[in-house]
Amino acid sequence: MNTASTRRLIVGVAVGFTGAAALAGPLTPPGAPASTGKTLIEVEPRTPINANTAPGSATALHRISQPGSYYLMGNLTGVSGKAGIEILAHNVTIDLNGYTLEGVAGSFEGIRNAGALGDNTTIRNGVVTGWGDDGVNLAASGNSDGNIIENIHSTGNGGYGVVTGISAVVRGCVAASNILGGIVVPNGGVVESCVARDNGGNGIGGNYGMVIRNSVSIGSAGNGISVTTNSNISNCVAHSNGGDGIRASTGANITNCTSNNSGASGIVAGGNSTVADCTVSTAAASGISVGSASSVTRCTVAITTLDGIVFSNDCAIIGNQVDAAGGAAIHATNADNRIEGNIATDSLRGVDVDVFGSFIARNICSGNTTNWDVVAGNVCIVVAATSAGAILGNSGGAAPGSTDPNANFTF
Repeated sequence: MNTASTRRLIVGVAVGFTGAAALAGPLTPPGAPASTGKTLIEVEPRTPINANTAPGSATALHRISQPGSYYLMGNLTGVSGKAGIEILAHNVTIDLNGYTLEGVAGSFEGIRNAGALGDNTTIRNGVVTGWGDDGVNLAASGNSDGNIIENIHSTGNGGYGVVTGISAVVRGCVAASNILGGIVVPNGGVVESCVARDNGGNGIGGNYGMVIRNSVSIGSAGNGISVTTNSNISNCVAHSNGGDGIRASTGANITNCTSNNSGASGIVAGGNSTVADCTVSTAAASGISVGSASSVTRCTVAITTLDGIVFSNDCAIIGNQVDAAGGAAIHATNADNRIEGNIATDSLRGVDVDVFGSFIARNICSGNTTNWDVVAGNVCIVVAATSAGAILGNSGGAAPGSTDPNANFTF
């Protein structure tokens, strides 16, 4: 490019920049910079609960009478003769915000509903301790529906740790050292990922249509986990409770649970129930006890004062292992059962069938004081197996080419 062309290009670029600058506005904004976002209160309107400003009453330190979202601004200490927070509305959410409601001698509940109110109440994220009555009770006056209690530590209260209304969810809670019991959900609720420890009554309890999963009950004076009709209990642990480890009424589904060191039976379920893939060890009564038309499958029971697995009529008892039962390892007290593929060892009796009419096959009894105690009229054949010779390497015990269906093969 020649010199004249270069000069023309530089001049054109300079003129272009000058024109662009002439069209641009000032860089300094008018006025001081200000936020265009919303505050937290605007995004999530909430009302603070403050020890000095929250309205109280003759029966409670703080009374909530309108629906809405509330949050604690600091630790609160109770007084004798009053509850901590009293709810007189539906559709209330209380966030304890990590703080503590601490009761004193003579105080009432930490948090309670009143006047049959409290539907759709949510309480979360804090500690409720030392109250003279229950820690949290949403069935204190009448019942309530649709409660959610989550991430609450309710400890050392004079009544129960957590009591909800019907169709409630209790999630991620700890109920410990409460005088009357741990967690109680009356009907149709879910208890999930909770711990009940060292409570005076039942650790976790409820009534109809309960779902309890991923929870632990340790050292309660009553039953560890106790529910009634049509309940589902899964992935739970009941340890060192004074009564039964897990107790359910009719229609229970109990799966993948563990009960150990119970003061009575390990697992008890009423008729039409399922107990599967559970472990029971060291029970002061029976290991697993079920009512009629129930099934017990793939369970392990060891060290029981009474029977290992005891059941009534029309049951399926399949693929279980019982060791060291003080009574019978497998005990049918009535007729029309299927008892198949179980292993009974080192018990007072192996398989004990009191009434005619059951199908009994492919079970193994060994080391029991009496291996078999089966009345006449059952479908049952018992074969005393012949001990094999020494087996070393790839062969032994039987001649090559055996057609015995129980032979083992090396290849």
